[in-house]
Amino acid sequence: MVIIEATKALCELTIHGIGNIEDVYNSAKELLGKNKFIVKYAALKIINKIAYNNPILVSKCLAELEALVTHVNKSVASLAISVLLKICKEQEIENLLSKITAFLPDIGDEFRVDSIRAVKLLAKRCPKSCKILVAFLKKCLRMFSNPDFKKEIIDSAVFIIQIVPENRNEILAVIAELIEDCAYESLISKGLDILANEIPLADKGDIYIPFICNRLILENEIVQASAVTALAKLAQKGKKYKETILNILLKYLVSIGLFI
Repeated sequence: MVIIEATKALCELTIHGIGNIEDVYNSAKELLGKNKFIVKYAALKIINKIAYNNPILVSKCLAELEALVTHVNKSVASLAISVLLKICKEQEIENLLSKITAFLPDIGDEFRVDSIRAVKLLAKRCPKSCKILVAFLKKCLRMFSNPDFKKEIIDSAVFIIQIVPENRNEILAVIAELIEDCAYESLISKGLDILANEIPLADKGDIYIPFICNRLILENEIVQASAVTALAKLAQKGKKYKETILNILLKYLVSIGLFI
């Protein structure tokens, strides 16, 4: 335990430029070889943190990580997959995502969020695999989880648009699905704002306008206000939608008795 805590502390210090990251990695790798589940897990947590900024260094223990994917302890196996996601090659992504999808329903929210963050790193490192990553995000969206997990999915989806704009239509489908089936007002509002910004840039953006309009009918006042704001922004950004949106808003005002 003393070695684990010392290694964790040194890992934090290297983030601020103090100490040698290779020494920290070597210590964590040695811990990874111990038999106790809790020691392996602690070592993986440290290696996982190192992998964010030093994937090449962590790839030196690729064989050890791959062996842990089938570990009897699900937490150890899941965390090993998360590390592999940060260092894997493009041809290995689909297989790894398939494995991690099977683990996600049975693990804690902290690991789920970390897995989605790894998607951003993969998108940046392997842009050709973004369609596979988007499909993975869509599956994750259907899982019951806390708002942090779903927010991370949204952030990753928007990040992919920035990396590979050609995936905009697929990303909009993910966002549309989120706002159709989400219990968190803040996330629905965030999704509506993304749709308003991205629909004018999409090839077939108009098919996503009804998802915004539905919020005027099906949601509470907070989300309705966000939907009105999104439609106004969309009308401003996408001039071709202006007349359609004006008619939608007029009908909405009539329906709530504010306009006759």
